[in-house]
Amino acid sequence: MRTLWGMPTFGDVAPTVVDPISLAPVQANVPIWVAGTSDAGVRRAARVGEAWYVGPGTNVATLDRQLDVYRGELARIGRDMPSVLPIRRDVFLTTGAADRQRLDATLARRYQAQGESGYQGDLPSTDRAARADLAASGADWTGLVGPEVISGDLHECADQLVELATHIPTEALVVLRVAWPHLDSAGVLDQLDALGELTPRLADVGAKQTDG
Repeated sequence: MRTLWGMPTFGDVAPTVVDPISLAPVQANVPIWVAGTSDAGVRRAARVGEAWYVGPGTNVATLDRQLDVYRGELARIGRDMPSVLPIRRDVFLTTGAADRQRLDATLARRYQAQGESGYQGDLPSTDRAARADLAASGADWTGLVGPEVISGDLHECADQLVELATHIPTEALVVLRVAWPHLDSAGVLDQLDALGELTPRLADVGAKQTDG
């Protein structure tokens, strides 16, 4: 990646492609995050990346355990814990009963589409099977939501994010994804608007915890 970013065109690597790289960073020394869900993947992230990018299917119990794996590998190779640890979660903010019902349907379609496509995802196979069974049974969103999803109203989502951050030993950078399978563009824009209201709520929660 760093080699590509430093080249004026892709043609320096592949002669048949001559357009300039479209996403070349402006700043130097861009940190490269390396994802990994298995213990071997976590150790590899410690060796080759600036930070381990925690996958969306990693629940807090697994996160706590694999952080020890990550620390151990960093110590073995003489590297420090990064100043920021990124973790990804999907998010769906609800603003009322209609949105709760829409979340039910969206989650059900999500897991159904994943199952039909053969997508393996970041979840262990047993969790994927359990979610697919719940989706087929018409379960509500509380049963379908797994560790990869932050969901609920502003207060619930803020509380879930703050609780997640308590498991990160350094600054937590939570990457939130709003675009899901079968969520139309209008729904994605609604979610982006709602995220704008979540930020001050998170600041309020953080300030109260600091004061406490």
